[in-house]
Amino acid sequence: MRCRYVFFDVADTLLVKPDLIDTLVRIFADCGEEADPALVRRNHKTLSECTPFPVRTSPEFYDRFNRELLFSLGIIPTAELLSAVYERLRRLRWRAAGDVSALDSLTVPIGVISNFDGTLPELLRTLVPIPFAKIVSSHQAGTAKPSPELFRIALDGLDCSAGEVAYVGDSLKLDIVPAESAGMTAVLIDRHDLFSNYRGPKVTTLFEVPKLITLMK
Repeated sequence: MRCRYVFFDVADTLLVKPDLIDTLVRIFADCGEEADPALVRRNHKTLSECTPFPVRTSPEFYDRFNRELLFSLGIIPTAELLSAVYERLRRLRWRAAGDVSALDSLTVPIGVISNFDGTLPELLRTLVPIPFAKIVSSHQAGTAKPSPELFRIALDGLDCSAGEVAYVGDSLKLDIVPAESAGMTAVLIDRHDLFSNYRGPKVTTLFEVPKLITLMK
C-alpha cells in the first residue's frame, strides 16, 4: 500500500538540543566528575525511554530524572550537582535538526504528532519554516504518547487509511509501538545507533525518509 501522508515526532526528531550531552559532560567535569559522552548519551536515552514524561514538566520532575541519570553513571547526585545540571540545561533552546531540510523533498502532506505544550505551533513556525498540514499535540488533544489515541486523533479526518500513513520518531516506546498500534507504518530515526537490535524500518537521518517512503508504494 502506497504512502499518502507522513507524520513526524518533534523532540529529537525535528527539533534537537545539540549541546545537551556536551553540556552535561562539562557540568560533571566542573564538579570533578568524568563521564564518557557516549555513555552519557546512551544512559540519557535509556532513561528517557523508561521514564513517563508528563505533558508539562517541572523542576521536581527534572530533579528526579537527573538524579537517576547520575546514579546510572556512577556519580553521587549531590544538591550542588543537581542544581548545576538543572540551571544550565534549562537555558538550552530547541534548534531545528541539521537534516530537517529533507522534508522539502517529500511529495506527500506532512504533519506532526508530539507530546508538547501549547507553544508547539509557534515553535515550529519559527524553527522549521515548512508547511505542516496537521499539527497534533498532547496539549491540544488531552492525551499523550504512548497512548495510541493521540495517533488515532491525528488520523481522524484524513483522506486516506491508517495503512497509508507513515510516522517517523526516535522512541520505540513513545513512537514506534503506539503508531503501529494505530495502524500506521512506523519508522525509527536512530541518529546515534542506540537501537542496534531493532529490525523494523529505520533511518539514521531524515534525508533517508523520502526514499524509504517511495519504497513503501
